[in-house]
Amino acid sequence: MRVAQPQVLRPWTREHLILEKTRGVLISGQRGVGKTTLLLASTQRKTLYFSADNPLVSAHTLSDLGAAAFAAGIEGLLIDEVHHARDWSVQIKSLYDSHPRKFIWASDSSSLILREGASDLSRRLPRLDMPLLSFREYLALIGAGDHPALPLGVPSLRDIKPLLDRTSLLADFARYRSQGMRPFFWRGSMRPRYWPRSKNIYIMTCLSLCRKSRKTIWA
Repeated sequence: MRVAQPQVLRPWTREHLILEKTRGVLISGQRGVGKTTLLLASTQRKTLYFSADNPLVSAHTLSDLGAAAFAAGIEGLLIDEVHHARDWSVQIKSLYDSHPRKFIWASDSSSLILREGASDLSRRLPRLDMPLLSFREYLALIGAGDHPALPLGVPSLRDIKPLLDRTSLLADFARYRSQGMRPFFWRGSMRPRYWPRSKNIYIMTCLSLCRKSRKTIWA
C-alpha cells in the first residue's frame, strides 16, 4: 500500500533528505510537523511503513515484524510513533544488530519518552529533532520565495530587502503566527480545520504524557 505524500515539501525536509546515507535515525518532533513525510520522502528503496500505535501492529513485537519483513525482501523499516511498541528500544537494538544490511528509521512525537528510552540507541540511531515550521519556510510554501536563513541579531537592510520586495512582511508574519507553524496549513482543505486539528494535537500529546506518567507512578 502506498502512503499519500504532499506534493510540496517544507524546506527543512528538503534540506534533510539525507537519511538514505544512514542505517538508522530517530526523528523527534511535535505532531503535525512532517516526520512521516520526511521518512517516506527519503528513500526509493523497498520499505515497510507502519505506525506502532496501530492496534494491528501492537499485537506483535517489533522484532517479529521486522524479522518477517526482512525475510520477505524488505530493505528497511519506517516506524511512526515508535514508543507505543513494547520495549521499543530493546527491540530496535536487536533488529539493528541482527540485520546489518537493513536500515531502520523511526519517529515519535514524545521527546520526553524518547529521551528516556533511546540512551542505548544513540550510537545506532542518532537523533534528529524536527522543529515547527519557521517563518522562512512559511513564506516558501505560500509562494513568497526561498529565502536564506538570517543570522541572529538585527538584520541589515541588504539582508531583508528581498523579503520586503516579495512579501507583505508584517501581514504575512501575523498569518504565520495564527495558522502557519505546521505545514498542513498549506493544504487548502485543511485551512478551516487548522485550529481544531492543532487543538486535537495538543490534547493527544498531553494524554500520551499522562499515560506515561501514570505507568511510571504505578510501576
